[in-house]
Amino acid sequence: KVLRSLTTNTKKSDVAITSEGVVLISCPELFCVKTFSSDGTIRKLILTEDLHPYGIGAHVHFDTDSIVVALVDSWDYNVNSDSKRFLRKYSKEGETIQTIESINKTLTNGNKPLIVSPYKVRLSQYTGDIGVVNWTGPNQGNVLVFGTYGTLKYTYPHKTDVTFEPHDITFDSQNQSVVADAVSQLLHLLSAEGDLLRTIYQCDNTPWSLGYFGRGKLWVGQSDGTVSAIRYKFSKDKR
Repeated sequence: KVLRSLTTNTKKSDVAITSEGVVLISCPELFCVKTFSSDGTIRKLILTEDLHPYGIGAHVHFDTDSIVVALVDSWDYNVNSDSKRFLRKYSKEGETIQTIESINKTLTNGNKPLIVSPYKVRLSQYTGDIGVVNWTGPNQGNVLVFGTYGTLKYTYPHKTDVTFEPHDITFDSQNQSVVADAVSQLLHLLSAEGDLLRTIYQCDNTPWSLGYFGRGKLWVGQSDGTVSAIRYKFSKDKR
């Protein structure tokens, strides 16, 4: 059942929802994050100045919602020490709380951002961990998972020579994560440390989006427009 649909009239990148049901949409060409309330009111919540907002996620926790936005100076795969690619955490009122940057040392002892093209951002509703779908080249990328205070916990895959194109990430109550890979069309179940536990589902088409609904239940959106409801097995889920 479709509860409501929204017309944005602008190029959008990512979507999140607050505890109050307000829809957040990142608008990279307008350098802002907009809110769409249930009564149809649209307003600009966050102005990102000269940086383009792409991935966006919300940690839903009663009156202390926080919003994390991935910001870039350019949407491309060419990064250097001057590139601006980072995450910024905001309050639900749009006030800056924290900036999260992660640096990758190069072979020539230079520094460049570990974040390249942050397509999506997802927050664990259990721990506040931050998952970033990070595209690093054509049909290539990884996921970066940060703790709630901004420390990098792991990168997946651990090896850089693995062909992998992540499209989404979600978290369960055991701090495991599920990652959708477009290359194999498989869903990867990862441990809290970012190690592959197993693959849990073979999609018929390219998986684009994931939603976790407790007790191992997932919604999987695929490229043909279908949404599959699946359930994977594990013990003692809190929901």
